[in-house]
Amino acid sequence: MRRLELINVIYTLIASILAVLLPLYLLEQNFDLGSIGFIVSIGPLMFIFLRVILASIADSMGTKKVDLFYSISNLFSIIAYYFAATPVLYTLGSLLEGFRNSGFWSVVRTEALTENSGEKITQTLVYYSNLRQITEGLGKIVAGFMIAVVGFANSFAAVFVLSLFLLGLNLSGEEQTSKSRVNFSSSDVLKRIMKTRPNSFWYGAFLQMLLWLPYNVTAVFLLPLYLNDGLKFSYQDTGFYVAFYLLGIGLVAALARKMKLKLNFLYLITALIVIGYFLLGFRDLFLPSFILIVIGTGALNILAEYILADQILRSNDVSTDIGLTYVPLKIVEFATYFFGGFLIAWFGYVPLFLVCGFSIMVFLFFSRKIIFESKFNL
Repeated sequence: MRRLELINVIYTLIASILAVLLPLYLLEQNFDLGSIGFIVSIGPLMFIFLRVILASIADSMGTKKVDLFYSISNLFSIIAYYFAATPVLYTLGSLLEGFRNSGFWSVVRTEALTENSGEKITQTLVYYSNLRQITEGLGKIVAGFMIAVVGFANSFAAVFVLSLFLLGLNLSGEEQTSKSRVNFSSSDVLKRIMKTRPNSFWYGAFLQMLLWLPYNVTAVFLLPLYLNDGLKFSYQDTGFYVAFYLLGIGLVAALARKMKLKLNFLYLITALIVIGYFLLGFRDLFLPSFILIVIGTGALNILAEYILADQILRSNDVSTDIGLTYVPLKIVEFATYFFGGFLIAWFGYVPLFLVCGFSIMVFLFFSRKIIFESKFNL
């Protein structure tokens, strides 16, 4: 396995395990759902502001400094969780996770495209997306197993050791940049961020928000809480189902890519997500609706990379533009986490399931033009 692939795998394992550990540990510590939603929302809030700045720095100075930044932030976030005895320290840990996520996602696609410059953009993006998705599923299985066998504290300690390995990998890497820029100034960063972008850019960002919101909210927040709190599943079963969600999506996406499915068929499969979310609140229909969401989201992943590839084709500052593409998503994601805990406490899980379903429905309606006119192929 190449170094960049290993970094993607290790990072995803860490993020995946923590995404299960934190909300379940907060439930174990008797935090109410509103407080859990607030703590989880801090990461996306930081992501909004920090990712674009780090991406612009990477375009100017190369990616290695950003790699080291997110690796060190990750270590300190785990230390904060391990020693946390008050909501303030949990919030600090979530803040540092926001630093980590911002750093990783500001450079990961630039590094992948730079290292695989001779390959098709969509093939590279889909390959790494599938790799992370499958690894994320394995991480959920590991998380459930660790909680059951060694408990929460030792699980955080194990993730810390894994994080040291990630830092070592990033220390050993060479500098990469999407452009030949080497001079850096704060005004250069601001100019790159604030420059005028065409309406098509923000249209693509709007579509990214619609398609990724249900996936992110479900994987990190809704599904672990619904399984453990709503359906009263054990930690092991919760880890298994979240893992199945992520592994299934990755495998469906990989199969769809291998079979080179036509876009119309991908759209038809993606529509299954809407049906799944609308039925997910019915306890007796949980399993079939859950499977519909998994299959549909696998097809949706392919459509997502068409949109991102179209954005990259138009970009001169790849890291910065990719970062800005996800700003609307993170704003809405922050609001969903922040208010979602209270919504669940007052009305149950169904309102958020409906939000996810409608989000995909709107995406399917508005995305056809940009995807069917794309110059990229699987």
